[in-house]
Amino acid sequence: AEHARLAKEINRLEGEISKIQLKLGNETFVSRAPAAVVAQERARLEDFSQTLVRLRDQAAKLPAA
Repeated sequence: AEHARLAKEINRLEGEISKIQLKLGNETFVSRAPAAVVAQERARLEDFSQTLVRLRDQAAKLPAA
């Protein structure tokens, strides 16, 4: 059950990270969006990335089901 929960959350975070990376990779978005919005997206990316690493570590430490 814990493996399934972690896998679901890891998949969700990977999706969020992909969306943010696409946004930040879009020159039009970065050039036209207010600096605060771009900074907020970069902060979200960093936060999600750190959480993803932590969840992957937790999943690796769980005994195999």
